[in-house]
Parts: sequence; structure tokens; C-alpha cells
Amino acid sequence: MAQPPAPVTDLAWSPQQAEDLGTRVLDLWTELLERLPSLRVTRERTPAEVAPAVALPVPEEPMAVEDLVGHLRELTFEQSLHMGHPAFFAYICGAGTVPGAATELLAAGLNPCLGGYRLGPGANEIELHLTRWLAARFGLPEGAGGMIMTGGAMANFVGLKCARDQRLGLDVREDGVRGHPPVGIYASEGAHAVITRAADILGLGRAAVRPVPVDEELRMRPDALAEMLEHEDAQPMAVVATAGTTATGAIDPLPALAEVSAAHGAWFHVDAAYGGAAVLADDLRSPRPAPTSRAASSR
Repeated sequence: MAQPPAPVTDLAWSPQQAEDLGTRVLDLWTELLERLPSLRVTRERTPAEVAPAVALPVPEEPMAVEDLVGHLRELTFEQSLHMGHPAFFAYICGAGTVPGAATELLAAGLNPCLGGYRLGPGANEIELHLTRWLAARFGLPEGAGGMIMTGGAMANFVGLKCARDQRLGLDVREDGVRGHPPVGIYASEGAHAVITRAADILGLGRAAVRPVPVDEELRMRPDALAEMLEHEDAQPMAVVATAGTTATGAIDPLPALAEVSAAHGAWFHVDAAYGGAAVLADDLRSPRPAPTSRAASSR
């Protein structure tokens, strides 16, 4: 009888090895936190400079811990932009947090799979509890929930996928969009580019996204939206409002747009990747409840 191969134990590190590497990386992280205010936010770098410093050849044998930590030090202090710096004001990226980093260590060690309840019961319940709490903060009705996505692109994609299935029927998942009349997705001129990308991936075509004129504050105009929905030949699949555009931070008039959407049977989707976090602050939340006449989604 053939003998089974010997187990590969390269990644079966002992607790002592884990503590050795973990302590060194913790020291590096602590040093970053201590030095961060005095560091530069960033400096100009070129691929010709960065690649040789961090894109090391894949070795046949494991790197020594000292060499690995040295590599991480180079990445941390020389070849990274420091988003946690108090002078970082560019883009809309957020800095990491101390509790987030600590819990990421444990999450990476557990590596739970949320594809099935028995694969990660505790992690599944945490996600369910978090999404239900967020839904309540947004003023959504009892029983509302959601999914934690990898980012704004996937969140918008999933939201518009739900809108597509609702408009064209669940058979579209089997038969595709061929044979269905054209549909329209209505978004302001300042909406994020991921909306047109989602239309492309969903098989609707980028031309399905119809830009709606904005007012002097760069917000989608409800009157212009209503006019377009009245006279365009495409079926109104979805209206995509934006709660904080990435270019200017403009927030569309959500209640008015929700009313127009409901009047024309369009799915109302809110891209709140930028401004949605305001619901977590009591002094920034709108006192008015979010509209519930049509499902709303937020990334």
C-alpha cells in the first residue's frame, strides 16, 4: 500500500516562533505610532526606486526573522504614505486605528469563513448584529440588514444587481438581459465612476447610466430627474443618489429623490461611501427618518 506523503510543516509555526515575530512587529508598530507626528506624510517616489526596495525575489528558503523585520521596516518608514499623519488631507482614505490593528491580528489568526454558519458562528453573528445596528442608525425599517463588502465598488455593484433583478425579474439570473427592454440608471453628474462600471459588469452597458443635471451646489436636481423619467424610453431601473461625492462632498436631496423614484417605480440606491458615516454622530445625523418607500442601499 502506498504511503501518504510526509506533512508539510513550513507554516506550522510554534507559539514561541509566533511570539518572536509578533513581538518584533509590535515593536515596529509602536515605533511608527511614536514617530508618526514627526515623519513626513509622503515624498515623491518612482517605481524604479520603490520596486527594488520592496519587490524582493521569492526565496527558495524562508527569510530569517531579522531580514523579514528589516524588510517590513523599509516598507513602513521609507516606502509608504502615512495616512495616519495629522497633516494627511488628501483623498478620502481613512487611517488605521489601534483597536482595528489589534483585532485584525486575531481575525487573521482565526481566519473565519462566513460562507457557512458552522464555519464561523461567532463572526457571522457579529456581522449580522453590526449590519442590523447600522440599518437602524440609517432609519431603515425593522428587519433591515445588509452585507459587509470589500469596498465601494462591490457595494454599488451588489446594490445595482438587486435593482436589476427586481426590475427585470429573477429569470435574468438564468437567461441574462438579452430579450429584455433597455433599462436606465439615473445618477448625478458627480456620481462615482463605479456606477458605470457596475452597469458594464451587469450586462446593461455603460450607456444605461443617464447623468442627471445638478444644481448650483452640485446636487442632483429632483425636477430634472422627474423630467427625464417622464420622457425617456428606457425602463427606470434605479436612481443612484450620492451622500457625499468624492470630488466635492455634495449630498443629493435624498428625501425628494426618494419620492420621485417611488413615483416611477425605480429602485432607490444611495451611495454613501463618503457621507454615510455621519449617521454615527448624533450632532450630524438628520432628524428626519430615512425614506422607506423603496429599498435603499448604502456602501
